Amino acid sequence: MYEYLQLFQQFRDLKSLEEVKQTHHFSAHALRFINAITEILECLDAENILSNVLEKLAQSHQKHKVTIEHFKVTLAIAQQVISPLLSSESSRNSLKMVLDEATPIISAAISA
Repeated sequence: MYEYLQLFQQFRDLKSLEEVKQTHHFSAHALRFINAITEILECLDAENILSNVLEKLAQSHQKHKVTIEHFKVTLAIAQQVISPLLSSESSRNSLKMVLDEATPIISAAISA
């Protein structure tokens, strides 16, 4: 986990996760993360728009040295957290499918 915190300049000097959670930078990034997940879910039926959203997301993280492995771990955690909140097995399967499909798109954008 601390490897991930090192990717954020604002968190590098903080010693604990509790300190990180109390910063406005953490709150702001958490909100951006939720907004990105929401945007991905809203684009489920528009494959070309979804690809564009994922490519932009990958490119915006490239300059911070975020790798595809970082994305894979983060997407897996997102799935674990969000899935229990969904009301149907169909919704959970759709979430898994879109997050699984996101990985190669993000990987290609990071590698470009």
